[in-house]
Amino acid sequence: MNRLAILPVFLVLSINSSVAAEKWISSQDEDPMTDALRATVSYGTTVLAESKSIVVRCGYSFDHRDALDMIIGWNEYFADSPAPSLKFRFDKNNPDRLRSDVSTNHTALFIPDDQEREFLTSMRKSSRLVLQVTPYQEGIQTWIVDLNGFETAWNEHCAAIAENAPVKNFEVEPSSSVPEGRTCSPRVALDFWKQNNPGMPVPPPSVAPTLPCPDEH
Repeated sequence: MNRLAILPVFLVLSINSSVAAEKWISSQDEDPMTDALRATVSYGTTVLAESKSIVVRCGYSFDHRDALDMIIGWNEYFADSPAPSLKFRFDKNNPDRLRSDVSTNHTALFIPDDQEREFLTSMRKSSRLVLQVTPYQEGIQTWIVDLNGFETAWNEHCAAIAENAPVKNFEVEPSSSVPEGRTCSPRVALDFWKQNNPGMPVPPPSVAPTLPCPDEH
């Protein structure tokens, strides 16, 4: 999935500086279309004109189902397929990895929607984050991020926006295969339930296998 990475202006740093200061910065404004509050927590560094950044956006969701985006700007080209592997390690914990989404300009990675909040929780309780990626036709690159100050910056504006937002439902669609002992698939059973219960809250896909089939009604 491609998504546009809109990075804060402060990350456009002078290429004449050998090292730019690393600091967590929090900012807040209003959505001009809805007047809803939105905020950003960001961190960036430039070493010999090579810039990297982490941006946490709160309240920028276009569909308003969730208010959190986590973007890692690497200033290197990443291909869409296969999805780039992001290896990470918090403090002295065991390293882990995930498959990240790529921004439309192919220079930034998004933490997948279903892993954002777990990643955020680890950021808030850790003091160091090690990131490792392999850009397109490049070797392995590593960046060590100082997380000291992130919790303070997060609580300044983002916490109230993101933590009170509804969480997306990441349940998979019900299966179209007919299980043994059943006369219809979970998908058919759920569709049948919807037809017979208009206006009612739809059961989650995980319940579909227990719903009656049309010939059992």
